Amino acid sequence: MGVKGVHQGHGAIVPPIEQKLNDEMDIRKNKYLRGGEANLEALKDKKLKGQLAVREDLHLRTAQAAAKAEKYLLPSEEGYLEPEGLEKTWRIKQDAIAPAVDVLSARNQYDIVVPDLGPYRLDFTPSGRYMTVGGHKGHLAIVDMKQMSLIKEFQEHGTALRLRYLEQHRLLASINEYGQLHYQDVTDGRMIGSYRTGFGRTDVMQVNRHNALLSLGHSGGKVTMWSPTSSSAVIEMLCHIGPISAIAFHPANRDLMATSGKEKKVKLWDMRNLKGPLQMLPGQAETLDFSQKGLLARGTSSFLQVLRDSSGSQKYEKYMTHPLVKGYQIEKVLFRPYEDVLCIGHSMGWSSILIPGSGNPNFDSWVANPFETPRQRREREVHSLLDKLPPETIMFDPTKIGTVKPPRKEKPTKEEKEAELEAAVEDAKDIVPKKKTKGRSKPSKMKKKKQELIAGAKRPFLEQKMKEDEQAARKKQKAMEQVELPTSLQRFARKKAAT
Repeated sequence: MGVKGVHQGHGAIVPPIEQKLNDEMDIRKNKYLRGGEANLEALKDKKLKGQLAVREDLHLRTAQAAAKAEKYLLPSEEGYLEPEGLEKTWRIKQDAIAPAVDVLSARNQYDIVVPDLGPYRLDFTPSGRYMTVGGHKGHLAIVDMKQMSLIKEFQEHGTALRLRYLEQHRLLASINEYGQLHYQDVTDGRMIGSYRTGFGRTDVMQVNRHNALLSLGHSGGKVTMWSPTSSSAVIEMLCHIGPISAIAFHPANRDLMATSGKEKKVKLWDMRNLKGPLQMLPGQAETLDFSQKGLLARGTSSFLQVLRDSSGSQKYEKYMTHPLVKGYQIEKVLFRPYEDVLCIGHSMGWSSILIPGSGNPNFDSWVANPFETPRQRREREVHSLLDKLPPETIMFDPTKIGTVKPPRKEKPTKEEKEAELEAAVEDAKDIVPKKKTKGRSKPSKMKKKKQELIAGAKRPFLEQKMKEDEQAARKKQKAMEQVELPTSLQRFARKKAAT
């Protein structure tokens, strides 16, 4: 015997297992949707409305396909340290982690000692395949992290500068010791912009991957964000009472920023609301970095600490700690993409430790492929050059790209105002008041009621005219006061206090 299927309409009861699966797919689908659904009802052009409807349906089906691929083709999940009973994760040492991992992961625990050329700073390619290390005394090296082999090594005569590369825009940003910020296009060598920050020398420079704004930390405790198309800072915020020592941006949560200051405090900020920090953590941090899964590493002196938001409410707590050899001074900490690895650049070279749960277990080969071949790399370079974004797309809110700026509301002319007033008066005259008993509908009272309705219709226009006359008189008086002094001396005039 079998059970016949019943067509499930809008009011049909869905089994709990199927309902749970649908809810899970909706959550995954929303992650891939390109913003909210467009409101097509207001469009009058039928052809445009049909084209946009087809495009919206295509975006929806693409998001559904991506959600299914993530569920069934990318089953790997990140794994964190799980303590038992009263055990604390931050008490677990690297020696206890090494026997519990596979051979390839165990290879990522090492120390490279180069005592004469440090301290060292590090950087990874987006795929995490290659690492670049640079010493303060000019030593530069490129390392293949899969093969654990040295690709290139050379010695520069001079110290390394603060540089940042904007990959999507093919721009190289640099700042010198005088606070001069430069943007240069690496495809044709053109200088896109050169601006004086006005805050002196800065040793802190970071790029927000979400909007490509360049963030600088200054000695006065301010963090400024710059765009190559603006000669002044897009955002200027006072984060600390002392000099800024490090800045980091969350790679997944585009609104989360971490800063540290010399007054021994680390602050987490929501970029949508800059009135105050979300969380304030005690302790000094000379370097900060977020992992792909949101772990926050901070290092100072010879001590390293990793923080984790276990509750999902942006409240970070201690997750792991790692002390270096006494005398080693940490210069830079950096998580390796798609691996549970944290690299540490210090005064005696660089080291690598395991941080379970820090890397994304699944990678998109169209975005960053750790196993790409030389042919794939060449094709990616060509595509990236063709898809290079112009500098004008660097802005604080990149979601505004592609939107239509609302038209400016023009002031109505004198004739239009008079026509609106006459129309309002005619509408008031056409109103027929209700007839009432006991002498309340006498002709004299009905006429008085009509006059009150007409006066009520005229009142908003008269009030608006009075406001405009007051504003015009105020502007005229201000212009007369400014004419009293020559243009070159007006900036020295004393401003009168507002009454």
